[in-house]
Amino acid sequence: MRPVDTGPPLIRTLYAGFVALLAALLVGALVPAAHATTAPHHAPAHPTTKIKPSWPGNAPNTTGGKDYFVDATLGRDSAAGTSAATAWRSLAKVSATTFAPGDRVLLKAGEQWQDEQLWPKGSGSAGRPITISAYGDSGAGRPYIATNGEVPSPFKADGSKNPATVGLTGAIVLRNQQYWDINNVELSNDNDFATDITTGSYVRDGIMVSINADLLKDGADSIMDHFRISDVFVHDLDGPSSWQRIHYGAVDFQVFGSRSYKDYGTGGYYFKDVRIENNTFENVELHAVQFAFNWFAADGADAGQYDESGKWHEGWEQLWVRTRDLYSRDVYIGHNYAESIGQGAIQLADTKNMKVEYNEVNGYLKRYDAVSCALYLWAGADSVMQSTRCTAVRTTSTTAPPGTSNTRTSTSPTSSTTRTTTRRAGWPIWATVPTPSPATT
Repeated sequence: MRPVDTGPPLIRTLYAGFVALLAALLVGALVPAAHATTAPHHAPAHPTTKIKPSWPGNAPNTTGGKDYFVDATLGRDSAAGTSAATAWRSLAKVSATTFAPGDRVLLKAGEQWQDEQLWPKGSGSAGRPITISAYGDSGAGRPYIATNGEVPSPFKADGSKNPATVGLTGAIVLRNQQYWDINNVELSNDNDFATDITTGSYVRDGIMVSINADLLKDGADSIMDHFRISDVFVHDLDGPSSWQRIHYGAVDFQVFGSRSYKDYGTGGYYFKDVRIENNTFENVELHAVQFAFNWFAADGADAGQYDESGKWHEGWEQLWVRTRDLYSRDVYIGHNYAESIGQGAIQLADTKNMKVEYNEVNGYLKRYDAVSCALYLWAGADSVMQSTRCTAVRTTSTTAPPGTSNTRTSTSPTSSTTRTTTRRAGWPIWATVPTPSPATT
């Protein structure tokens, strides 16, 4: 803002002197009275200069719930867990606890949990989500969960999906739960970073959020509302180079049901109000983000191009998702960075009212033997995909394209991964890519 112009130099000098005189007279008149009516001055009990906390868990809980602290080094599972001084130690303790709306699960920055999975129980409510986040030293790295592949198989012996274990393949798991915020954590789920898995049956996720229709109790909510995933770093998820009839990835939302869609109700079994933004994904299979495939009896006439009478229609895909109002909806996926992705980087399905923008994909189809593309929507509707950059397919090189600088140091499953990225300005819009068939997605 420009200073007030008070005229030529002499007038400005006289003006300044007059203002100073008035200020002195005013202070002289007020100070004695104030001194006479107040107690002697003491230093404040707390510093008057406030420093903004670097981790969300360092700030007060504003949703009315309790905070639970977890410290892998100094914590004790027998402690109360409700302060940094009485922190829990293991993720198993957290996973055995049912949390209430507004509660926060706070992992200590700089700590690591090896061979553990985090599956906290409970759901939040509108305006009072349950949060997984970080607390502690502002100079320490994100709390790191290295699950190292220690997750159950989602398949039965005959290769069909197991309703008891499907959806439990993440470093962080939520099943039939809603109103959750997850931020400021680092995740991996591979026991050997240096070796690429090409065969066998392995399904490993970073964050796995699922609706399991077979396990919902009568009268239970079948619409899972409000998820926020931000400032999360997921790296090193490995799996075979062929299609296993299931999706997996860094952030994965899926709907499971072992029976025909005709056995389930209408107007439910979907996710609503989801935001996935400002995350980083590196060296993951199959996808960086997968949202939100519906697996209700995905075989034969129920798989895609048939109406409910069994009549085949060319070009229709999972028509029953639309006719029975099973679309997930109100989704935003933006400002994410994905590098060295095994199959398609951002795979979207069975969703409407979705916006996907300002994401960057640096390498997809790195370790897969069939067709895919960097960004695609399958059997969705009324959605916008724009302003996403994609580079490079089918190469084992992680060298960044001209004009970018991507440096990644991955040491071992026992230590955290660091990453520095410089990105080019500008966001070109990419050409449309033909939608892959269900057998290859």
